[in-house]
Amino acid sequence: DLPVSVLSIGGESAARRLGVPNHFTLVLVSIVLIVLALAEYLYHRYNQSRRN
Repeated sequence: DLPVSVLSIGGESAARRLGVPNHFTLVLVSIVLIVLALAEYLYHRYNQSRRN
């Protein structure tokens, strides 16, 4: 729970400094997490195909 809290507080602070709504930073964090998950999935599939 601590990393999520830190991201939430940091995102809210950054949104205030930039003058954008809080949900804007939440969407950005969501996109980053989705891209990282996709990269991990593709890396895993690539490694599996090289083993066979």
